[in-house]
Amino acid sequence: MSGDTTLQEAFDRVNWRVRAAFQQPSFLVTNSKLGLGVFANRQSIPDIFARTSYGGDIALSRELAFNMPLTGFYRAARDRLEKGSAKIYFCANFGICRPEDIAQLSIEKWRSLSFVGLKVTRSRATPELNPRGGYRWRVEAEHASAVTGSDWAYNRAFAELSWYRGVWAQTVLALRIRGGWTEPIGSGIEGVELDEPLSHPLKRFYGGGASTLRGYGQNLLGPKVLLVNDGVLTDTTRAATSRGEECKDSLDRFTDSEWDCDPSGLSASDFDPRPVGGLLSLIGNVELRFPLFGSRWGGAVFFDLGQIWRSTDAVERVFDDLAWSPGLGVRYLSPVGPLRLDIGYNTGGPETLPVVTRRPRTDEIVRLTEQFVYNPFDNLFSRLQLHFSIGQAF
Repeated sequence: MSGDTTLQEAFDRVNWRVRAAFQQPSFLVTNSKLGLGVFANRQSIPDIFARTSYGGDIALSRELAFNMPLTGFYRAARDRLEKGSAKIYFCANFGICRPEDIAQLSIEKWRSLSFVGLKVTRSRATPELNPRGGYRWRVEAEHASAVTGSDWAYNRAFAELSWYRGVWAQTVLALRIRGGWTEPIGSGIEGVELDEPLSHPLKRFYGGGASTLRGYGQNLLGPKVLLVNDGVLTDTTRAATSRGEECKDSLDRFTDSEWDCDPSGLSASDFDPRPVGGLLSLIGNVELRFPLFGSRWGGAVFFDLGQIWRSTDAVERVFDDLAWSPGLGVRYLSPVGPLRLDIGYNTGGPETLPVVTRRPRTDEIVRLTEQFVYNPFDNLFSRLQLHFSIGQAF
């Protein structure tokens, strides 16, 4: 990739998680359960964010019906976005690019991410690992603010419904719809005044990949930013750019967060697309699963539909710019669940996207004043996306 290797360091480190938990069944009344836990972890989602957190949680659940628990929970944690991942996230999404501002918001500062929530789930799908009938659903809601002891402030909701029906022989029709909404409260961070509200990357929505829209790479559906190496922009010997000299000559024309540089002469292969997530999500899937040969091999044809939107204002045009991708796949029914190989077709077209790069000779991230029309599709094969995973998509 053409992205700067110094910005990859946060994603090259090992992830880890340590947790100790206690559960008390039949707490106070029958069919109720109390759970307590403490944890510490480091989590990274490639090209999106890397974070370290520690804290504890408490959950009280009660069975409303068979396989239908209602759970109230509270999670209190100290959280920090790591250097490298935070730079692109804040600069690309919110125009906060100066190192001192980013450090104040994330890199050198632990902030509490503490929220209260309620969720209810029900599963009547059988068998569990490879359903041939029934349904499952879940609904979740969260709130974080100074009332919950959190520096981050937001409201968030999520719902998902999956349905399975045998249609003939061993063939199964599977449907799913899921959607999510999150909204920062105030500036998104208690006690900080900002022109545009912030939202924690963990609480944003992402799409694309083996279990959402399979014509897209992992998390590459929806809002993105393009990362380009500053050396590509200033290398006047490269035939790929007709603007290299102008960008090199404009090295002294920087604002706090922008570089007066036009990347239009570059090609799509010069850029590394980075997902930045959104506040509104809608995903739908239709899949027909059928036997191929023997008792363990099966196939599938599918149609995925959905989008991730940067702002909740998009709710008024939610059906206007949905992305879609058809595809087919092969399944092997192993003892640990279906081993799945899917090929999705990306029907998307060119996108006009913002560009960020490392400021030459420094460790700062800056945006370019001009955006780039990104179109990585130059033939049929470039539109095909291969996914290998364990377990059905839903």
